[in-house]
Amino acid sequence: DRSVSANDVFVRIILNRSRAYEQEAILCTIKLYTKYSISSFLPTTQPSFDGFLIEEVNLQPQLNEVEHYNGQNYMTAVLKQCIIFPQKSGKLTINSGKYDVTVVQHERFSGFWGGSRPVEKEIKVSSNSASINIDPLPSPQPEGFTGAVGIFSIDSRLSTSSFKTNEAASLIYTITGTGNIKYIKEPVIDFPTEFEQYTPQNEITAQVNGSSVSGTMKIDYTFVPQSVGDFHIGADKFVYFNPESRKYVTLTTPTYDIKVARGAAVSAAADVNKQSISSKNTDILHIKMGDLHPAKVHRYFYSSAWYWPAYIVLALILVAIIWIYSKKVKLNADIQGRRLANANKVAKKRLKIAKGFMSAHDNDKFYEEMLRAIWGYLSDKLGLQASQLTRDNIDRELTEYGAPQNLTDSFINIIDECEMARYSPAKSDEQIEELFNQASSAMNAMEGIKRAKRQ
Repeated sequence: DRSVSANDVFVRIILNRSRAYEQEAILCTIKLYTKYSISSFLPTTQPSFDGFLIEEVNLQPQLNEVEHYNGQNYMTAVLKQCIIFPQKSGKLTINSGKYDVTVVQHERFSGFWGGSRPVEKEIKVSSNSASINIDPLPSPQPEGFTGAVGIFSIDSRLSTSSFKTNEAASLIYTITGTGNIKYIKEPVIDFPTEFEQYTPQNEITAQVNGSSVSGTMKIDYTFVPQSVGDFHIGADKFVYFNPESRKYVTLTTPTYDIKVARGAAVSAAADVNKQSISSKNTDILHIKMGDLHPAKVHRYFYSSAWYWPAYIVLALILVAIIWIYSKKVKLNADIQGRRLANANKVAKKRLKIAKGFMSAHDNDKFYEEMLRAIWGYLSDKLGLQASQLTRDNIDRELTEYGAPQNLTDSFINIIDECEMARYSPAKSDEQIEELFNQASSAMNAMEGIKRAKRQ
């Protein structure tokens, strides 16, 4: 038998384009080329996708295609295919992977009959590295742009046409299209201050479509009117970047003018008030006649021992109310502040979904939901857009936030584990549960850190 050369068995990383924008979908294919039969194939080091978010394509590798490459014929198998979304500009490189491969050669032997017999030979194979130039999104970015890249359409509708106080209603907001739809931030809707609002519930249905990802993001904004009258729900601007036309596109939802009637709960309260007034009008006592022995000396409250302590307490309560109200107004006006306040609540909701997939032993969806939870939590907590979510940025921002290095390393390790686990051999239930617990502990530890003041 002869030695196996690098031209006999190799692995290629193939990108469908050599240049792209930040957040633009890129098709990445990892393919095996061989002139020999393969009896075993084991990845020892997977290619690293630093600076990318990954959406993997489900496939079963089969060595049944023949391809003419560099003047020679090879049997080929697609080992992995995924859609990757670059998170920063510049030249990004997908580092090579390493594989242990056992090939089958046919060894000739002499003798009366002669012939050949199969002989297995173990070799080590490395893939190439693939680089791509990523262009930054054009500046200036329009107001309302939060990182959506692709081609999208939007729609909104109210769940009902009849509104009453203390009765819940919903604004259903739907984003449909092709691109980084799984990483789009929920739009912030301009609701009247008289409406009590709940945390938006979103549902994403997406699948790989050709060289990108297509799907629908449905957001349910539940609100409860607290006052009777005419109200206005303002229009929302959804802004995305179209890499084909190289332009930003602004879509606008309609405004809604609604009339809120008095609900049952308010009517009941009104009846109670009427009964109370009625009872007061009939509850008039007779005037007592005779000598009532009125006191000749009167003491005014301001001269009592309780006056100044009570005055100070009431003044402190007034200051506290003003401070809390101003903080609430500032928080409602500050979108970033609202995201920061809700970061832990939203992340724990996604962790709960991930735990459900873990219990169902659906590992792919578990890792996908874990990544969404971690990326979303860090984005809201650190005030980063999706296009800024890179390992370097997270490391730097967590340090500036005041997080200790071991907590920073824990978050980065969780992200690496989730990204690697999606295309590496299946892990045990204990390892998966340990990863889930590590993510929960990291978020709890982060919530206990007070943000350091920026210099």
